Amino acid sequence: MKEHLLNLIYLHYYQEKKINELYEEEECDVEEAYVDILGVVLDIIGYPKDTEDYENLPEEDIYCRDWFYQKLTDIVIETPDDVMAKVKIEEFYNWICGETLELYKNNKLKTNDFIDNIMMTIK
Repeated sequence: MKEHLLNLIYLHYYQEKKINELYEEEECDVEEAYVDILGVVLDIIGYPKDTEDYENLPEEDIYCRDWFYQKLTDIVIETPDDVMAKVKIEEFYNWICGETLELYKNNKLKTNDFIDNIMMTIK
């Protein structure tokens, strides 16, 4: 499974890299071609979606995926070499898994949360 998820993250990296190149070269908006591959990977790993109604929640119960997207964007900007990018993507993947595991360890997520999330998309 890890190999497939790494490949998906690499596809997201490559997509963002190409979109940035097209934007810089032609100054055109190519956001319409964007596919949120990283969001799919986060769903498969089990990291919760962004908290929508967070006004009355303590900070530790608010989830936001923005920092994952920002880190991958940083990899795109800082790592033009595809071989090195794959190394950084594996480190990135391990970081995502570690953050998700911490939520399980701290009882912020339960296995049923993951299963319920999958089942909601089927209904």
